[in-house]
Amino acid sequence: MDTSARRRRWALPLGAVTALGALVGTADPSSVASALRSVSGITLESTGSTPERAVGGARPSVSADGRLVAFVGSPTGKDTRLTTAYLRDRSTETLVELTPNGAGMRTGEAAAAIVSSDGCSVTVLTQLPLNLFADDDLADRWDVYRAPLPECDLSGGRDGLDWELVSTDADGAARNDIDVDAGLAVSATGTVVAYVAPVARKSDLRRVFVADLTIAVGDTGRVSGVPGLPGEASDNGSSYVGQLQPSVSGDGDHIAFTSDALADAATPAWAPVQRAGDTPGTQVYVWDRDVDDVSLVSGLPGTASGSASRGSASQPSVSSDGTSIAFVSTSHDLVAARYPECPAGGCTTTQVFVLDRDVNGDGSEDDAALSLASHRPTQRDTDVFVAGNAPSSMPSLSADGSIVAFVSRASNLLASTPQPGEDATDGDILVTDLASGRIRRASVRPDTATPAAGVNTAPALSATGRVVTF
Repeated sequence: MDTSARRRRWALPLGAVTALGALVGTADPSSVASALRSVSGITLESTGSTPERAVGGARPSVSADGRLVAFVGSPTGKDTRLTTAYLRDRSTETLVELTPNGAGMRTGEAAAAIVSSDGCSVTVLTQLPLNLFADDDLADRWDVYRAPLPECDLSGGRDGLDWELVSTDADGAARNDIDVDAGLAVSATGTVVAYVAPVARKSDLRRVFVADLTIAVGDTGRVSGVPGLPGEASDNGSSYVGQLQPSVSGDGDHIAFTSDALADAATPAWAPVQRAGDTPGTQVYVWDRDVDDVSLVSGLPGTASGSASRGSASQPSVSSDGTSIAFVSTSHDLVAARYPECPAGGCTTTQVFVLDRDVNGDGSEDDAALSLASHRPTQRDTDVFVAGNAPSSMPSLSADGSIVAFVSRASNLLASTPQPGEDATDGDILVTDLASGRIRRASVRPDTATPAAGVNTAPALSATGRVVTF
């Protein structure tokens, strides 16, 4: 695995962070005009004091009420770094740089910024030693920090933020080797943080680690590795990654993740490959921290182990109570639908699925059900679902799991679709109401009726589902 290339990918050209309000309504999705009636309040959030002073923006996150937006952007002035972290208060039009270069501090980049759903804390992934007493500022220098926001807002500016080092060993020592591309996630209050780091020092194998900040540094349970990795290395000649892409439920009790190991098996094993040296497929799993149990998410409901579905799955997003989990998969056997034809080498077009692990709310998973979110709206309940004819990806769930936002390059989901951008992750930002099946486009021009160019990515849906940033 090329670790140097992996750690460079975050430094892609930055776009602009946009937020929309009042996204979900009752419009008929059969036409673009009616589907967009409820989209309003389109604003550019990666700006300075005026829109003319826009900074680059990427990887946004948003508070439950849509008021605070955190993102990684380009520095201003004479700052020569590629990236820094920002926090935007949309109610006061305040933009605060969270990770500026400080006096007496070695310069460093920022790779992620997440505002908690309750709007009371912010978590960043950065090279800067924001707490000089805890951070030794050595090795790869990538660390995760969290700070409470004064009175849950930005009225006091950035000054005075009390940064706590999150990414430590069990004894509290700084790790400095966090994977900048594998994902960062927090609970609704920001007190449970999941990040990805090597299983052991200088190892290429990755594990998701969970820091519970309600537990004192050095105490048992403060930092836990997510279970589900085999105890032995693979002997089939293939290169395995381990665990990636964590997503934390709002209550902090459930950690969804991507893995190329059969993590839910009684004795975890590496995913099988057809031929020695092949790239192994991945599946999505969820770890229930309360009962220390790992369950398969991306297979057929009621089945076990990653072999249950034929394709590969990744990119989980979990609801507040861990009941619903969105993910992408190339499998055509999960939900009955008309899918695009697969090339000779196998299916590659990803679709967005949502697993409801407890449909009737009785606390049991015996009624789990899968939904396809990236399908063309139907006119009748008996209509066959038609899946997107090009990849959909990067799902983001609302807190109750009823609404999912995602990127799509498909041209058959709405009546009018712009040409997608050159980057594989560019496309439309679409939002599906899973209960009604209605789908609407969020990436529109300021008139709220004209589709924007298909160069949008990385949607983040607020807990209420009323605001999406991208």
